[in-house]
Amino acid sequence: MQSINIGGSCKTIGYHHTLLFPEQHSIKRMLGKPYDPDLIFTAGKTTQPFFKGLPTAPIGIHRRENQGGRLKQDVMEAKENICLVTPEGIFSEVERMFDFVIRSAPHNKEITFHLRLHPLIKMDTLIKKYPKYQNLDKNVRFSGIHIDEDFLKAKWVLYRGSSTAIYAVLKGVRPLYLNQGGPYIDPLFGLKSWKKEIKEIKSFNHILAVDYSTAPSDRLNEIKEAYDYCDNYFIPLDRKSFLSHINHKKLNSDGVN
Repeated sequence: MQSINIGGSCKTIGYHHTLLFPEQHSIKRMLGKPYDPDLIFTAGKTTQPFFKGLPTAPIGIHRRENQGGRLKQDVMEAKENICLVTPEGIFSEVERMFDFVIRSAPHNKEITFHLRLHPLIKMDTLIKKYPKYQNLDKNVRFSGIHIDEDFLKAKWVLYRGSSTAIYAVLKGVRPLYLNQGGPYIDPLFGLKSWKKEIKEIKSFNHILAVDYSTAPSDRLNEIKEAYDYCDNYFIPLDRKSFLSHINHKKLNSDGVN
């Protein structure tokens, strides 16, 4: 949220507290004074470089808690052969992702696919709209557990525009972005390791097969860069930093970066 005071002495602050996508335009567009904010609070350090030309300060968000240290091997060893599927709360996205997994499931009988509905979509509403989801293969099921339990069990998460991918990485899950045309809505677009991009069932099956037999220690080594990226995407809210930055003298200083 941002307020504008034209011609006055009021300092304006923007607050970016959600996902960023590579093809967003307006959020990066500078209009000049007095329309640009004097300072932009960000949800973390990862998104700071996105706002070129304006001072930024990472203050975090209230939804993020301290992770309590780095991942350990026992977390990776506890993983089961589960692929979590997390569409956004949009019916077209649900159908796109669920149908993709359902087509893949017969080729991956050793893997269980957990279909997870966004809170905006209820099961009875989904089944009424798409009766085809009443009859699924044995290795495809709707998740009825807390999402943190899904994160702890899953080795993979299939996603598109959902922030669940960020939180999943922090629990040792490999993110698989389903890229099948249209706008590129990957919130992990800046991540160059650990994440895989999926365009067709053949490549999806290949990645699952390779990971199926990969040792937990190897997966732990591979995830390190991605973990840091996601750990800094959303950071715990720093109330002291917030209060210091809204101080008039602080906003007038050149020390904000």
